[in-house]
Amino acid sequence: MKGLEITGRTVEEAIQKGLKKLGLGHKEVEIKILDEGKAGLFGLMGASPAKVKISQKKMSVQNPPNDISPVSEAQAKKILGNILRLMDIDNKVESFRQDEQLVLNIKTADSALLIEKIPLPLDSLQLLLNLIVAKTYHQNIILDTEDYRKRQKEKLIILAKNSAEKVKETKKAITLNPLPPHERKIIHLALQSDPFVQTASKGEGSHRRIIISLKNNTI
Repeated sequence: MKGLEITGRTVEEAIQKGLKKLGLGHKEVEIKILDEGKAGLFGLMGASPAKVKISQKKMSVQNPPNDISPVSEAQAKKILGNILRLMDIDNKVESFRQDEQLVLNIKTADSALLIEKIPLPLDSLQLLLNLIVAKTYHQNIILDTEDYRKRQKEKLIILAKNSAEKVKETKKAITLNPLPPHERKIIHLALQSDPFVQTASKGEGSHRRIIISLKNNTI
């Protein structure tokens, strides 16, 4: 992903703001200090903010940490196929690599069983599969069916843009409904270049939400 440039009164404050906005930890990012900032006379006159650039680290598939091998596509497809059969879902699983992740696309006439309930069975199945392979392999697996992930991403980007426009019009912050981590990330990225609004996450676990608000001294 592209780096996120963010400012703060100090370098540490800018870093913490960036980590919070991306929903990542120190070990998951690369940090470049662009400007250490100045406190100014008496901490007021001539002060300038610190500025940093934070980028998410790319995990090397060829050299994963702790010498753990990435799961093969055939192995992942076999595990997923067995789980789906236990759920009485006839299926064919296709696989491909995307952004250093393994994507498994489920072809089935029963796709509605995976994407038309809340909480989303597809997300629960994805979590289960990742927990299983994590015991032996280092690999993040994304599950999809009927292009659900693509369609959901498009809907989330529209939601982000529309919500940002409402914030600008009303000058009041908006809190979105709880979203899983990968969907919150889509919202953050969709609005990170907007000069007038900012995003932040609050809450814990499945109750974590995104707040969209005006940046200070804008509009």
